[in-house]
Amino acid sequence: MKNIIIINNNLDKNNLKFVKPLMKVVRCPEIHYAEITPEILEDYHGIILSGTPLSDIDAVKRNTPYYQWLKDTDKAVLGICAGHQIIAKIFGSRIIHRKEKHVGMCEVFVDDPHPILNGCSNSFIVYHLHMDVVALPKIFNLLVYSHDQEVELMKHQSKPIWGVQFHPERTKKGRLILHNFIQLV
Repeated sequence: MKNIIIINNNLDKNNLKFVKPLMKVVRCPEIHYAEITPEILEDYHGIILSGTPLSDIDAVKRNTPYYQWLKDTDKAVLGICAGHQIIAKIFGSRIIHRKEKHVGMCEVFVDDPHPILNGCSNSFIVYHLHMDVVALPKIFNLLVYSHDQEVELMKHQSKPIWGVQFHPERTKKGRLILHNFIQLV
């Protein structure tokens, strides 16, 4: 059995708005980012980093220090929205602040087929809820992009670490990506 845990990136650890929908798909426990210890993570094969509300504009800056372990881990990791941005920041990329919110359905395009995309067509619809986006870190491959060239799904070149800008728990193809992640753990 593959043990997976969701790390809640919300400032308020009782705010599970971005965690509960993931838990319905992945069916695993959650922990608040400030409670992470190497000992706790030892028990898990896969780790999902949650998103945060749009109102939490400092989440990536505030939470990134808690994720230095990402540089050395060999565990499978999937970052979602703010979790994706934290991964990019840890691996030396920059976060780009957009003036407009990106909220709603968006078509994305596969650039590099990968097993995490099994069952997805060359383009599919995802749900966006963000203002910030990332520049692709140098040691990541672009797997999926949007019409405005946002990095929608990226994969570390040598580690089992992925980041998605969209919220996969909100659409059928996105949930398929979550299930594929579980298979890759």
